[in-house]
Amino acid sequence: MSKHFADGLALFSVVLALSLISVSCSRRERDRIQHADALEQSGIEAAQRKDYAQAFSNLQRALEENVSLNRTNRVAEISLMLAKLRLRLVQLDEAISSAQRALEAFSAVANRHGEIEASRLIGEVYLTSGDVKEAEAAFNAALTTARVFSIESAPSGAPETAVADTIAILSDLARCALAEGLWSQAASLFETAWRASGTREGRTQPLNVDRTAALSRNYANALFLSGDSLHADNILRRSIVQSLSARDSIGAFETALYLVRSDMLRKNQVDAQADLAFASGLQTAANKQYRLLIDFHLLVGELTGDPSAFATAESLALQHNDTFAFASSLLLKADYVPGATKSPAAGATLATADSLFRLFHFDLGNAVAAYERGKFFERTGQLPAALNSYRQAAEIAESIPIQSQPVVSLDPTLRGRILRWSLIDWYEPIVRVNAALNQFDAAFEASEQRLARELVTEARSIDFSSENDSVTNLINTSQSLARKIYMLRSAILDDLLSGEVDSARATALRTSLAASIGSFFATLQSIAAAPSGGIIPFLKPTVLQAAEIRRRLNPGSVLVEYHTGSNSPLAFVATRKGIAAVQLPPVHSLYAFAALITRIKDAPSPADPQIMKLSKEILRSLQSALVDPLGKAISFSPSWTFTPRSAASTVETEIIVVPPIEFRNLPFQMIFLRAPLSRGVSSVRVVPLASTISWQRCDVDTANPFTFVIGNPSGMDWDIEYVLRDVRSLLKDVSVNLATSATWNALKSAKGLILFAALPWSSQKSQSPSFFLSSGTESQSLDNKDIGALLSIHAFPLVMLIGTDGGWDPWLSAALLMARGSRNIIQNLWRIDSHIMRSFDESFLTGGVLNQQINFIPETAGKAFFNAMRTVAAQEEASNPLIAGGYVLYGWGNN
Repeated sequence: MSKHFADGLALFSVVLALSLISVSCSRRERDRIQHADALEQSGIEAAQRKDYAQAFSNLQRALEENVSLNRTNRVAEISLMLAKLRLRLVQLDEAISSAQRALEAFSAVANRHGEIEASRLIGEVYLTSGDVKEAEAAFNAALTTARVFSIESAPSGAPETAVADTIAILSDLARCALAEGLWSQAASLFETAWRASGTREGRTQPLNVDRTAALSRNYANALFLSGDSLHADNILRRSIVQSLSARDSIGAFETALYLVRSDMLRKNQVDAQADLAFASGLQTAANKQYRLLIDFHLLVGELTGDPSAFATAESLALQHNDTFAFASSLLLKADYVPGATKSPAAGATLATADSLFRLFHFDLGNAVAAYERGKFFERTGQLPAALNSYRQAAEIAESIPIQSQPVVSLDPTLRGRILRWSLIDWYEPIVRVNAALNQFDAAFEASEQRLARELVTEARSIDFSSENDSVTNLINTSQSLARKIYMLRSAILDDLLSGEVDSARATALRTSLAASIGSFFATLQSIAAAPSGGIIPFLKPTVLQAAEIRRRLNPGSVLVEYHTGSNSPLAFVATRKGIAAVQLPPVHSLYAFAALITRIKDAPSPADPQIMKLSKEILRSLQSALVDPLGKAISFSPSWTFTPRSAASTVETEIIVVPPIEFRNLPFQMIFLRAPLSRGVSSVRVVPLASTISWQRCDVDTANPFTFVIGNPSGMDWDIEYVLRDVRSLLKDVSVNLATSATWNALKSAKGLILFAALPWSSQKSQSPSFFLSSGTESQSLDNKDIGALLSIHAFPLVMLIGTDGGWDPWLSAALLMARGSRNIIQNLWRIDSHIMRSFDESFLTGGVLNQQINFIPETAGKAFFNAMRTVAAQEEASNPLIAGGYVLYGWGNN
């Protein structure tokens, strides 16, 4: 008994001891939990005070405590908070690390919404860093989780959270598409999100009226960027009806402003006035949203040119102590109201705006202030001062890498207007004022700067690659940095417009922006120092001085560079002896002619007598506008200019045309061919800009003296194999490597003298041509993103690229082939009749391009081309001259 009692007592003692230990542990754990929660709360409060050092310290300590306590939910939430703070201060690597930890913790407890939020945050960090591919991967992971979330919650009905998450992720993916210039893809994603937000089974009203209206505006904007402006207009009108039916007058008012801008961009003044009147009836709903009212009055000022509208916008900004909006409105008034920059007070007003932007460290605003100051000086007759201001503006603009994001948009807000400042044609007034001061060399060099900037802008849409992996990595880095710079600038602008004061974030953004810009230009230098295969001219083109360009011209060459940036366009005529500037007719007529050419070349019956008559009239009008005014500069100035050769002259006369940016795909060879000035001219060439004369050119490849001909037999309306048989017949004495179907790898391994590339024709953008990328009967359609692959092929001295109009821009593809080293590139601007094509091919390929040793002679290509054009024109005299004149010869030949 005593033994059992003793044993029982011992057992009781053990149980009591264990109970005491358990109570003690629970109390300590509760204390630790309370301490962790207190640290977390203290960290949150510090973040709200913008005391980020204290916030990071407390949240990190709270995180460590919760890890040791196995509180996975709190670990996830705190890690997410840390990631958001890191992103706010542009600590991107640390933000990724914290977000990844949050994602793992949310996954461990099957918190689907938390997983989605963490994945989206990871995507946002990558998008901020400019890495679109990684951002898309993170957003797609979030989308997959959202679908799982919907399935798991299906028995009880998909929660609003799951639907909202899906819509937000689709918008995130659309932003990625916009960052890459994929307008149609962005439109498709926004459409899916818009439909998911606006309709749902069993519902007649949107799930979220504000969100649906915002999505409709984003969707319409993407449609506009993709070229479908009428559909964009329809979506905006539907959205307004939907907002009004839901009693959301503010949403309808905001969308109506987008609609007015859509009308204006489509140059529909009647609809613009009517839609503006409709918006005016809704503005009382926005009385408490002064920024929306500022947007409205700025739009009224833009449409009507009424200074009082801008004054109202300025007054609203001052009433709400919004000095950034005030400074921006001052510059917008100066831009849209010409008379505003003529008044004596205009200089002081612009100085005020400039000072405010310096206070905000907003250099783009300083550039615009300098630009508007230049307009003030120019309008008051102070041309040297105007030139100085314009140069200052361009210098600031050049320090800002050209952005990769779209800026021509439907966005009528102050934010959208400021982003569109990047579109300013900085060099156009420098050209104009220098010419007015008879400083023709300086004017010509500014024109070259303008064209070079356009080349870089075009290159932003190209997917470049290099055989050198390190160069490809550098290219990708430069493109990511360009996107990052845009994202950082947008974040700075958003903060300035919000009026939020956060000095730590502002400093972090500016520091990161400066470092990113430095890295961007350093990366370009690294690409320039590497064997990049012709890529660097599209990332950082070299602009030569006028004297150097003239020195490189052949004795018989006349360079004609067109500048049509203003209503008083110019043509610079340059030879080895000097440069003259020729005034041309107003540019508005060229827009009309270019539009008519587009209609004619796509006409179902180009041989119709009325079409042919109109074509001849247009061609003659273009000659009057672009060629006839040059006669005096070329022929009648004996002091320095070149006079077309006489019959006894041994110097070949060659005209090299640098087309205007706005009209770069006009048929310049045919325009010059039929002009009286061109009698005695042996050839006419086209180059993207005069400074390309310094680009390296390939030697004639005598080790591989054969022509490489390639095509794709899946043509839509003409038989490419038939064309290629013609080529083989014409070159029967030449070793011909003929392929009607090949891959890029096959082409990249091919070498020769002439590349004759025939593309299946398609005038529809949705049916882009297939080129080199065929596998059996399957072909990959191409767009301008794929055009960069031209830099990976062999440098053929002569390239005939036939059938490009459906997909690739001839001007851009010619520039790429020139950068690769090609001396002569022949392309067609539009579809060429088969009979004309055969006649041209025969005349060109048998017209002295090949010598008796079957070697290509670069010097003769221009003459052979022009003779072939004459042959075609003579045979088709009664036909449409524009259709017959669709061929263009690009490249410098032997200059």
